[in-house]
Amino acid sequence: MHSGHSPLGALMIYNLLISVLLVVISGWMMTTDRWFGYEWVENLHEFLVHWTEISVVIHILGVALESRRSRVNLPKAMITGYKDLPASKQGDSGNG
Repeated sequence: MHSGHSPLGALMIYNLLISVLLVVISGWMMTTDRWFGYEWVENLHEFLVHWTEISVVIHILGVALESRRSRVNLPKAMITGYKDLPASKQGDSGNG
């Protein structure tokens, strides 16, 4: 069990941050004189919005499944910043 994000969770966080940033940039582009009315900018923005929505749903499902599997309340950990890790079994050195 990871005390922070799992490697896959970290990739999802990067995906979400970059996706939201690109939605903002493409949305801003549509308001400028230079890019206003270009269909490819509108299509890119629409694609990025849908990609972000799908990513959010996948993230929520992943959190729910991993919380159930690991028996760690991950939504609570996201809010408080602290993850209550289950105690290791007696005699378990944690090396495996």
